[in-house]
Amino acid sequence: MALCNWCWEVDPICTHGTNPANPCVAKAFTNMLNLRQANAVYPATVRNTLPSEVRQLDGIHLDRIINFTPAAPALLVQSAAEAALIVHLGANTLPYADVGDVIELCSRFPGNVLEARRNLARLLGAANQAQTAQIGVALTEIRAMASAAPNPVAATAAEYKVQNYPKATLFQVIIKQVEKGEEYQEAAAEFLDPATGKKYVPFPKTVKASSVVNLMYSLQIFATTLISLTGEAPLVYFRLTKEVTRVAATRGAREAHEFLDAVLRKIDEGIFTNVVALFKSGEQNRILTDLASVWDVTPGEKAKEKEVGTKDPRTRIKFGPVTTPLGGPGAGIITDYATKEPKLCNRFHATPRQACTAGLPVGHSSGFAGQCAFKH
Repeated sequence: MALCNWCWEVDPICTHGTNPANPCVAKAFTNMLNLRQANAVYPATVRNTLPSEVRQLDGIHLDRIINFTPAAPALLVQSAAEAALIVHLGANTLPYADVGDVIELCSRFPGNVLEARRNLARLLGAANQAQTAQIGVALTEIRAMASAAPNPVAATAAEYKVQNYPKATLFQVIIKQVEKGEEYQEAAAEFLDPATGKKYVPFPKTVKASSVVNLMYSLQIFATTLISLTGEAPLVYFRLTKEVTRVAATRGAREAHEFLDAVLRKIDEGIFTNVVALFKSGEQNRILTDLASVWDVTPGEKAKEKEVGTKDPRTRIKFGPVTTPLGGPGAGIITDYATKEPKLCNRFHATPRQACTAGLPVGHSSGFAGQCAFKH
């Protein structure tokens, strides 16, 4: 059996080596747009060329990554009868005989909905019972057309992220797969919005890279996926990989993950068209400076700075045995750090009274060794 010169597999895993006319099962396709099926469906032959961590990506997400643009619908041409109806609507002179035709007109040209409602309202004022029923049907149909206008706003948190941050979301999908396993399925909670009466899905908690190894492996999968999907040259992601490696070496995996996420969001937002343009502008230095100002002074460190001078600076005392009798003199050397008052012995004053065990060790205070460290 002949080896495939692309993936080095043999038949039946890959039949390209046996028959060069057959495509390699692992080689990326040169034009993803030609292979896209209806409703953003990408065949298994396309997905199998991608790393296993991203083969389950939603078709809409793949559309955003490869910049798929749906074809514009063909412009509708008004007929002579429709043009005459539009004239009547604009002059508010629509006759009752054309009520049925105006429904079809609004379905083809929704921009006439408001004028149609104005004309129907006028006809309703002078209609008989039968005519009132027919006009009511027309108003109901037209209201439905007005409310069914396409809404470009994302309906879910996941859809919003895919639409606005496709590359950053892609990397987050990869991180989640690497950190939690390829079969991990996140159960998204659903909430009710009382204002609209609709349910919505909150933004899932971002998974952080737990190690530099996982971060760099995820970055390799990310670059491989984009090269496969978009046909970009591997050189495009060399500089990005180098910069993330430097941040990971000096700051750690979490900070390097934040840096990479910020870079990808700059590209997703359209501020830069690609990674090469971003690095040529030096934007990565500004991003790193902004992030460093947050990394260097964290809220936890600020709280620690405020506590300086309030903690007990004394070393912990290792008490020795008490050699002075229980009822003997109390040294009273140990005092409460906050109140500055001598402490009562928690053995001598216990109920029932117990033998004191907090004797001062030798060398701790001259002449008091063996005495109880607390006031009796």
